[in-house]
Amino acid sequence: VGSLPLAQAASAFDAMDHERRVQLFGKLERSLAANIADGMSADERLDLFQALPDEVRGDLLARMPKAASRDVRDLLRYPETTAGGLMTTDYVAIDPMMTVERAIDQVRQTAEQKETIYEAYAVDPNGTLLGVVSLRDLVIARAGQPISAIMKADVISVPPEMDQEDVAHLFEHYDMLALPVVDATHKMLGIVTVDDVVTVLKQEQAEDIQKMGAVAPTDEAYFKTEFWTLVKKRSGWLIAIFMGEILTASVLEHYEAARRTFQAI
Repeated sequence: VGSLPLAQAASAFDAMDHERRVQLFGKLERSLAANIADGMSADERLDLFQALPDEVRGDLLARMPKAASRDVRDLLRYPETTAGGLMTTDYVAIDPMMTVERAIDQVRQTAEQKETIYEAYAVDPNGTLLGVVSLRDLVIARAGQPISAIMKADVISVPPEMDQEDVAHLFEHYDMLALPVVDATHKMLGIVTVDDVVTVLKQEQAEDIQKMGAVAPTDEAYFKTEFWTLVKKRSGWLIAIFMGEILTASVLEHYEAARRTFQAI
């Protein structure tokens, strides 16, 4: 990784498996690690920093550019299992008075740095969310129209404290690609994208499957969980099932003896 240009190294860490990313990142020279973290996408960088030891995290934040460091510190305030813990700050924000042509130019110029460009969010100078416009609507809009004329003002949004499973169910219900996260004053904080929600849904389904298989949910993937951890997770259910089978056998034996006695009479 150290031999790659910074932009490529950051992209590689963005795409890397989470556990491998944390393991490899801890072995990098700190200045290099800080520069790579600066180039990573906001949500993947947050996942990484949430898993780093406090000492490493603090050192890297001190070495990173102020804007990136502030972004990470702001996002770290939210628990991992909330909308705030899932969101990214890499979204497209536009002025509602901007013309369609200028908005398209802005999207084009900033696309590589954004998590998604399929939706742009109209905000006022204070960052208050006013509306949303899709890339499709931008492309087919009449030339010269302001964003305020084509944007959707009734925007579904969530607070940063909302549980990640509730956020995932909103995506399922409304079939969305991204969901804005706002504070109590409706100021835009970031967006949760569908790829992060798919991960949450997979985790939720894995927990349901483990429960159906009489295994208490684990924090790690099933095939990455140690054997004795699975034994401990499942032992309670197995003991309960074993005792239930003993009781069932005793009841059946009692009635079988009664049946034979009755037949003998």
